[in-house]
Amino acid sequence: MKNYTKYLALLCLGLTVGCGEAVEQTDAPPAASSPAFDTATLALTTDVLADTDIGGVRFTATEVDCTTGAPITPANVETADVDLADMFIPGGNGTFENAPYDEDSQHLFADQYFDLSPGCYDVLVEPLQADGSLSEDCWSAHRDAVPVFAGSTTEILLIMQCRGEERGGLDTIASVNHPPQIDDLQFEDSKFTCTERTRVCVTVSDPDSDPVDVTWDIEPGAHIVSSSIETNAAGETVACATIYSQEPGSYQVAATVYDLGYDANGNLVPIEDLLVAQGDPHPSHAALKFPIHMLSGEDCLCECPEGFEFNPVDETCERTETVSVTHNGEAFRVCAGDTNSTYSGGGAKYPSGNTLQNAFFGQSWSDSTDGRLNNVGVWACDGDSNSSGSTPTEEWLGFTTCVDAPTAGDYLIGIAGDNRVRAAIDGVTVSPGSLSTTYINANFNYWWMIPVTLTAGAHTFLLEGYNDGGDAAFGAEIYGPFPAGSLVDDASMMAADVENNIIFSTGDMIGSTFLGADSGMSCPDGYTMDACGAKLECVRTEIKECVNTGGGPIEEDDGTITPL
Repeated sequence: MKNYTKYLALLCLGLTVGCGEAVEQTDAPPAASSPAFDTATLALTTDVLADTDIGGVRFTATEVDCTTGAPITPANVETADVDLADMFIPGGNGTFENAPYDEDSQHLFADQYFDLSPGCYDVLVEPLQADGSLSEDCWSAHRDAVPVFAGSTTEILLIMQCRGEERGGLDTIASVNHPPQIDDLQFEDSKFTCTERTRVCVTVSDPDSDPVDVTWDIEPGAHIVSSSIETNAAGETVACATIYSQEPGSYQVAATVYDLGYDANGNLVPIEDLLVAQGDPHPSHAALKFPIHMLSGEDCLCECPEGFEFNPVDETCERTETVSVTHNGEAFRVCAGDTNSTYSGGGAKYPSGNTLQNAFFGQSWSDSTDGRLNNVGVWACDGDSNSSGSTPTEEWLGFTTCVDAPTAGDYLIGIAGDNRVRAAIDGVTVSPGSLSTTYINANFNYWWMIPVTLTAGAHTFLLEGYNDGGDAAFGAEIYGPFPAGSLVDDASMMAADVENNIIFSTGDMIGSTFLGADSGMSCPDGYTMDACGAKLECVRTEIKECVNTGGGPIEEDDGTITPL
């Protein structure tokens, strides 16, 4: 607070704010009724922050009885018309930062000092137009019974009202506040939707650079399930809401944006609340009301992005790219693999952990000729010989084959390897519970049975083995087809006639060549090998969700925004 010992004065800091297009509780301010003055002597500055008519402030201080509040007789009234200052507050001045305005905001103001005798004064601040008449856009503000003490200056700052103290100083700063505004409304992707959820966003701003907040409301039957407000890369404030409804219908949505300031406790609150607290309630918000139309899924079409084709089975959009296979260095010939008494000596193992030993899968751990891996296992030939060796090590070798399923049905993959194995269908890895692509003995102790269900059509199987060193053998077979839904558990799989339904076996590949990541043929990362065409090719399928578009007639969005 300022201290001027030379004067018996009151300094009143009056802040004029709250300009807007409408008044919530009162009509627009009446025409000028205060004492006439010579407008030619004034050089009123007009509002440069928003399109309002304010150009100056009339400060009036009326002496009253400090006990009763009644005017002193004879009347002691001081008045002054003051131009808006050519600067803004807070303006980096800590006195006014966050008390009440945010430190980054900018507000116009006017300031008037009255030299008054000690006592109490009612202070009235009236916003003026450039011609000296009362503002039609902005409201007056006031404070009653302000004390003025001898030898000091009292300074007050008001929002939309001024308070002046005389003789000792009545210094009033009148600042201008403008309501925020909604600059844009966007629907993602349209105000018509066929899904249970849709999203709308509003771009908002404030002429005074005040922080803002946005609230959402919607008619019963739909719900606002989430909302957010953030600053985008362009520096714009964007608030979004996600709307949910299980029932088709049209719903009115309302978005309301408030500008914010700090209350006496330092809390960020709507400036409307500050106006109520000081006794001058006026609106300082912007609101939009708009419809959304939620249609039933049956009335909507599914549209794919350009370059994508609709897959009616999965209801997705797909785009397939094809490149030639890569030929890598040496191509390894296929020879019969090593044999070992532990190779699938435990028989066939099914997904739930049950095992089956018989003449087909093997009946004994001790018979080196027993076990399915011993019967169909293969590995790379040792040089020009017709016997396999242990090389290559630490490299995946395998085969790809096409299964053209005439109808949807169930199939079984049997696989084992020393030391690792893996299988994929159309680029998607398949595996039972304990089978591992890392080195564990169980990979070759059992003949692992993997159930798969194929849709009708051509499917590419990729079956591979990996040797960590020493003995090497990798075996895989495909069995089927079996009726769709028939392989529901271990018991039904164990009962399936696999022996008479072998459609691929590594034992039949002896004399051919392996595929490999570092040898033979392979595909670039992200591509899978397609064995179902006229030649081996590498394919990559990109999948996107299709976008529902409203079925039936759709009204054009004319961009009309209905104000609340």
